[in-house]
Amino acid sequence: MGKVIPKQEGLDHSVDFLREGYLFVANRRKSFQSNIFETRLLGERVICLGGEDAAALFYDADKFTRQDAAPKRLLKTLFGGDGVQTLNGTAHTHRKRMFMSLMTKENIDRLLRLTDREWKRIRRFWRFQYLEIFLLQFVG
Repeated sequence: MGKVIPKQEGLDHSVDFLREGYLFVANRRKSFQSNIFETRLLGERVICLGGEDAAALFYDADKFTRQDAAPKRLLKTLFGGDGVQTLNGTAHTHRKRMFMSLMTKENIDRLLRLTDREWKRIRRFWRFQYLEIFLLQFVG
């Protein structure tokens, strides 16, 4: 007989999930000392996984598909309709390899420098805009 999956006690843990965000799974994996556990979210039974084996399982194209996995509002605003997150099979593999080939230390350092420069530039603009909006509240 296989190992018993730890089960979080209680009727529902949606509020904990909202409060803890990404740490929800990590916190329970640590407390259960297990890479798998069962909980309830929005009244539904949920199995949570973590670790290297779980990642390998999740990326197994024979077991999971990205088809309709993301909410439509994310597709339209964050991912785009044909983002790598929406592709399957060879199309996904090809696009992901293309992106990952850019992830060299040199390119990441360059991205950090550019991001820092842009945050500093836009911060000056926001300060001016905030002051303008603040003054308009009293003048308008």
